Amino acid sequence: MAPLLFLSRKHKQQGAATLLVAALLLLAALVITLASYKSVFFQAKRAQNEIEARQNQWALEGGLECVYTKAHIDRDFLALTTNTSSYLQSECVDHFKTTNIEVTNLGGKKLLIEPQVVDETSIVKLGKVLDMSSSRSAGAIKATADLFIRGATEFSPPDPGNETISGWECSAIRYKSYLDFDGNLQNKGVGSTIPSPSSDFSSSLDCLSDYSTQNPAELKSDIQQDSSLEPFKELFGVEPMNWTQVRDNLALDFQVINNPGVDCDNQLLNVISPTNTRIWIEGSCELSDALGSVATATQATSGVLLFIHNGIFSIKGSGVFKGALFHYNSGFNITSTSWDGFDNKATSNTVAAYFNYAASLGGVAYVQDGSFSFTGGQILDMSGQIAFFNNGLKFSYNSDVLDSIFGMTPPKWLKGSWNDF
Repeated sequence: MAPLLFLSRKHKQQGAATLLVAALLLLAALVITLASYKSVFFQAKRAQNEIEARQNQWALEGGLECVYTKAHIDRDFLALTTNTSSYLQSECVDHFKTTNIEVTNLGGKKLLIEPQVVDETSIVKLGKVLDMSSSRSAGAIKATADLFIRGATEFSPPDPGNETISGWECSAIRYKSYLDFDGNLQNKGVGSTIPSPSSDFSSSLDCLSDYSTQNPAELKSDIQQDSSLEPFKELFGVEPMNWTQVRDNLALDFQVINNPGVDCDNQLLNVISPTNTRIWIEGSCELSDALGSVATATQATSGVLLFIHNGIFSIKGSGVFKGALFHYNSGFNITSTSWDGFDNKATSNTVAAYFNYAASLGGVAYVQDGSFSFTGGQILDMSGQIAFFNNGLKFSYNSDVLDSIFGMTPPKWLKGSWNDF
């Protein structure tokens, strides 16, 4: 019996060993399987996270481009900065499924645009700087004409120009050839006590000291000579010889008045209205008796562009014209009779009495006698001819007027503010 008992125990031990080995193999297989599933789960989760991250990136980029598109179409800086939530909500935030879009005013009409996607664990955002500053060159007065100014001259404010960390590179006058003063000259800057140069101007900075002339004997960079100045081409984008393309441009919709002469102010009164703000005068024009009424009529508009072509222009009296002046002479010759019948004829003959060398220059094409100003600036594109300001000049610049006349220049992304290289 003993041998049989031994064999029975041996068989039982072999069976137990077999079961143990099988169990270990199954356990190992289970461990390997679980490890494999864990890797699969990890890869799936990682793929899901990458998809969500890419979706968020697409949403953020879409939000940025949506803001740019609205800014390009509407050109509404104030809506972007003062009414951001409602202005962008339906078309940009909801449409691209961002949580919100923050807009931070950096000054100088530069805005930091930051779409955001917020979930339970993170906040993802993308930032890019939108530059809505004007691409027009700076200068409250730009002149290829030879400028002579008699009497006290004040810019309050000038064109603020470019903004720097320390202040503004203000621009009062840009001229091509000659500029002379007989009287005081002061740039009063763009500080908090000065009328704002635009409705969205909020900087606490003033003109840089190098851009703030306080004495005509010591002109600084706010009074700048520019021998390459081409105002017509700069503003309208065509060569001056093609001026008819500008006059006949349906988008500009000029109301043309031919040779109004001394009746110019009355004829202007007949056409200026809130819906008729671009006036082209072909020939000479004098604003005198009804000058105040013309100035008042412009106040009911968003800004009037007064374009004088091939003639003399005479202003006698005081007032503020809400708008801009562009005086351009191409092939117009001034003769001894050009000023006959105009109230400023005598004044036009006195330039050389105050500025001796003026007699050796071209004829007088422009006379402003009195404290009168154009809030949108004055462009005197009459190379080789004289513009004479008599009895002072008090200029108060406001770029809103130019924006209303020509529209804000298209916005652009500030280079280097994102991956635009």
